[in-house]
Amino acid sequence: MEGNYIACQTTIVGTFVREFTHSPVGPLPPNGDGIAFELTNIFRYDDAGRLAEEWIQTDNRVVLRQLGVADG
Repeated sequence: MEGNYIACQTTIVGTFVREFTHSPVGPLPPNGDGIAFELTNIFRYDDAGRLAEEWIQTDNRVVLRQLGVADG
């Protein structure tokens, strides 16, 4: 923690078993494959200790590749 900021890294692991509807290339059907990806979060809290802002960084190309989208 630095001042009013906290950073964390999260790994999400699972199996692609349901249609992914929020893809930038359109809906993707499940392929049954395992996926894993990293998120980096930075949170800023106000002086009362309430969450004021959040930033999230991930490599969407890595996620899309694991969901079966070819590079193009």
